[in-house]
Amino acid sequence: MFKYRATNWGAFEIEKVEILGETASFYTLVGIQGKHAKRSNNSGYFDTWEEGRSHFLDVTNERIRTARTELQQMLDSYAYIKALVNDQE
Repeated sequence: MFKYRATNWGAFEIEKVEILGETASFYTLVGIQGKHAKRSNNSGYFDTWEEGRSHFLDVTNERIRTARTELQQMLDSYAYIKALVNDQE
């Protein structure tokens, strides 16, 4: 059986790998030692290359939404601080 491993360890990569064995949470790959989680923060295994690409797009879109929310909160804080008036005198 073959899957497409999508990894993001500094660069987005999708590669076709052969699966030797499978449990509920892990794959064993041909030519690569150890167990590999089916899903993690930086990788996942998919039936098609397009599913791997789609996963990257979904993850990146979520990161963009989070960054936009955080930026808006910072801009709101900045505007609030800038509007502060010294009424202590």
